[in-house]
Amino acid sequence: MKKRILGNGLQVSAIGLGCMGMSFGLGPAADKNEMIRLIHKAVNTGVTFFDTAEVYGPYINEALLGEALAPFKGEVVIATKFGFDYKDGKMVGVNSRPENIIKVAEASLKRLKKILINASQRMTTLFLELLERQFPIDEVHQKIQLKTAKAFALQLNVHINHLNKALKEITQQSTTQIIAERILQEAKILLKHSTWNVAEIAFALGFTEVTHFNNFFKKYVQLSPLKYRNNKG
Repeated sequence: MKKRILGNGLQVSAIGLGCMGMSFGLGPAADKNEMIRLIHKAVNTGVTFFDTAEVYGPYINEALLGEALAPFKGEVVIATKFGFDYKDGKMVGVNSRPENIIKVAEASLKRLKKILINASQRMTTLFLELLERQFPIDEVHQKIQLKTAKAFALQLNVHINHLNKALKEITQQSTTQIIAERILQEAKILLKHSTWNVAEIAFALGFTEVTHFNNFFKKYVQLSPLKYRNNKG
């Protein structure tokens, strides 16, 4: 099975297995033991990437994968999703507030049999979820709210040194490096694929002064934002 690299070095099989239909969305839930056998067969054929979500059931699809993939801990990657409010087991609205991210991430980890997950891994997961929730930027007047290591540490209710140590352990990068790389990635997208001027892009990315954005961009790209935008390469 061919492999692909996602994000900051996460290696998964080129073919993944979406598991929603095993327990949600396509009629009655399938027989659990039969689905476990199917998941095991997928692993044995080289699949290492499995997709689920808390809304599938809700919850029961995550629990299914947690049970089925428990023997393969450390060998597979599970992608899950969230963003809803529930009442009496039914979805009643959306909720992607930062405080809810922490709550549902912990609940998902338990259903996925990751109760013993390394504390640094948990912290890294929560940090990356908060970071990615700010992107993509679609509106001119939209502005990212979390831009510094201190801001993320406050949101996660941890000391900044604890956050930085956890990220270094898992990603080999500092909190500031990861934030800067993601902001730079979004800056490049907006410069190449939007009609916003540089001042509007700078504002959206949390820079109070255009010159600060220009200096930031030139530090990493060795080109000004305008030269990068006009570069045909």
